[in-house]
Amino acid sequence: MNRRGTDSEYKRLKAVLLHKGGPEIERVLSPGEVLYSGKISYPALAEEFGSLEKVFTSLGVKVFHIDASRIDGTDPRSFYNLMYARDLFWASSGECLISRMRHEVRRDEVKYAARTLSALGMSIRETYPDGAHFEGADILWLSPREVMVGVGGRTNDLGFEAITRSLSAKGIGTIRVPAPGASLHLLGSVQIASGDLVFVRRGIGSGIMEALERNGMRVVTVPETDEVSKRFAMSVVTVAPREVIMPRGNPGMKDVFLSSGVTVVREIETRELIKGGGGLGCAVGILERVV
Repeated sequence: MNRRGTDSEYKRLKAVLLHKGGPEIERVLSPGEVLYSGKISYPALAEEFGSLEKVFTSLGVKVFHIDASRIDGTDPRSFYNLMYARDLFWASSGECLISRMRHEVRRDEVKYAARTLSALGMSIRETYPDGAHFEGADILWLSPREVMVGVGGRTNDLGFEAITRSLSAKGIGTIRVPAPGASLHLLGSVQIASGDLVFVRRGIGSGIMEALERNGMRVVTVPETDEVSKRFAMSVVTVAPREVIMPRGNPGMKDVFLSSGVTVVREIETRELIKGGGGLGCAVGILERVV
């Protein structure tokens, strides 16, 4: 299947990659050892993903699933965080950069993502030098010819340099910015809603602000409330310019979106999902947007 990929964070969404996890999630005895903040109920998590898939289908977005059939020799812990598909790759036109995960418990997840993406007809790039780390949620489109890469806890300098070499061959420039300390990835602190509107968490660095403003975006600073810091209220999925799906139960963040001219298309329960340390946006691998 030939996927065109994307060149923005906000154009109309056409296809996504999901993984709802499996019953093994309930067998985790020490949540912290697999990066969870607490025990997850798998039936409730599956219901959350089921609701999300129904919303995408109702919006005409094609939903594909990670092929999680066991690959010999992979770490059995690979299935615990596989539900955070956005972390595992980053798509451009017709091809994907496969991540090199920072934490050992997540290292082999990318093999399942790569197998699935290859079967969908995407060209795969995954060559990194020793010691390099890169995670897909640390790279955001600023324009069709430029991306911003958050370097910090999950993506390091070697990873950034490898990404830069790969994308420069396609005529895409990269801007290095410090990954915000308030979130695991750049995506957790920066949400681009349209070509001229972006939401950011309070306290992000001047480099990020300068890159956004230089691209003509109006920056809306979001208060650092419990909704944002504990309930991942800013972890949304933009389905079209100024149209988002957001996590349910966050009225303050919803008001910020609405007052800024953004339509909240649907609200999805994410109570179990966030116990794994990621939000709604982290769970949705972006395969294709209108280019």
